[in-house]
Amino acid sequence: MRLRVSPRPSFLGRSVPVLGSAIGVGTLVLLLSGAWTVPSGAEEDANPVTAAPGPPNREGRPLRAPATGIAPAGPRRIATRGPSRRTLLVLRAPGPRRVLIRGGTFTMGATIPAVATAQTMCRAEPLGRACTATLHADELVPHPVRLRDFWLDRTEVTVAAYARCVEVGVCRAPPHEAARKWTARPEHPMTLVSWYDAQRYCGFRGGRLPTEAEWERAARGWSDRVFPWGDVFNPRLANHGRFSTVALDAGDGFAELAPVGAYRAGRTPEGIYDLAGNVEEWVADWYAPGYDDGEVTNPTGPAVGDLRVIRGGSYRDGRSWLRTTARAKALPSTRRAHRGFRCAWDRRRDRLPRIRFPLRPNGAGPNGAGPNGAGPNGARRR
Repeated sequence: MRLRVSPRPSFLGRSVPVLGSAIGVGTLVLLLSGAWTVPSGAEEDANPVTAAPGPPNREGRPLRAPATGIAPAGPRRIATRGPSRRTLLVLRAPGPRRVLIRGGTFTMGATIPAVATAQTMCRAEPLGRACTATLHADELVPHPVRLRDFWLDRTEVTVAAYARCVEVGVCRAPPHEAARKWTARPEHPMTLVSWYDAQRYCGFRGGRLPTEAEWERAARGWSDRVFPWGDVFNPRLANHGRFSTVALDAGDGFAELAPVGAYRAGRTPEGIYDLAGNVEEWVADWYAPGYDDGEVTNPTGPAVGDLRVIRGGSYRDGRSWLRTTARAKALPSTRRAHRGFRCAWDRRRDRLPRIRFPLRPNGAGPNGAGPNGAGPNGARRR
C-alpha cells in the first residue's frame, strides 16, 4: 500500500516530500509540527474506543460529547495553513489497553481535614442538608502502603469485550431482557454485573479484580491527588451526577452512561480513563469501616465480610464521591445499571531459562570438547 502526500513547503522555500508506506500490518503515523501525539505509558495490546454524542437536550438536539474523547483510530485529514489548502492524512495507532503501574509506597486513606473538605463538597449539593457528620469517615486513617508492580485496564470493561466471554460460555449475560437492552451499545462500560460476574470475566482474561489499594494507587498517584486529574474539581472532566432528588446531570455531556474513555482530559497522568464517574467499579476487597494505622505491603483487605468495596463514583454521584479516596460498598450479588469494573494483572518478571548441557563421556563438553579444551577428536582448540 502506498500513501502519497503533496510536498510541504519548508521555511527555506524548498519542497520537502513526505512519503510513508505501511509494511505488513504495521501502522504509519505522520507527525507534522506536533499535529498529533500518541498517548504515553506502558502498553501491551490495543482496544480503541471513540466517543459518541450524548442524549438530547430540552430543544431536542443531541448534547455534544466534550472534546476529551479518545481519538479515533484510522485516517484523519488535517488541513495545513496557507493558501494552498493542502491536507495531511494521518493514520493513528490505537492506544494501549493496559497500563503498567509502578510499585512503591504511597499514602492510602484520607486525613481528617480531607474528610471535612469532602463533607463541605457534599453540603454544596442540592440535598446537602442530608449530608451527615460521619460521611466519608470510613476513609480514615491515612497509612503507608507498599505495592508491587501491576497492570491495570486503561478503561472500564466494555459491553463488546464482555460479550466475547459470554459467547464462549464462560460469563453470564444479564438475566433480564431490559438489562440486555440497557447494555446494547458495545462501546459503553459493561454494567448490571455482580462481583462474581466481574471476577469470572477477569479470570477469563487471565487477570483478576484490582485490590482496593491498587485502585487507589492508580487514581491517586504519588502526589496524593484529590481527583484522578488533579486537586481541583472540574465538572467537564468526568461523567458525574449530583446529590439531588434528580441525580442525573447532563451538563458534562452525558446524562447517563458515556462510552469508555470519552473524557480524555480527565485521565490520570499515567493514562488511565474514567477512574472518576461514568460507572462505579467493583474491587476485590471485603469492606471494613476504616483502615488500621501502620504500614502494610500488598494488602488484600479483610479475610471475610458481608460487603465488597466499590470505588470511583458514577454518573449518579456528586463530586465528593468522585474523589480518589471515596469508598462505597454493596453485597457482592447485587447488580446495578451504574456499576461496572476493570481488571488487573500481576506483573510477571520473565527470566531466561538456565541452560544445562548434558554431560558427555570422558568429561566432554557441550560440543564434544574434552578436558583442557580438547575437541571431539582430541585436537586442542585455539
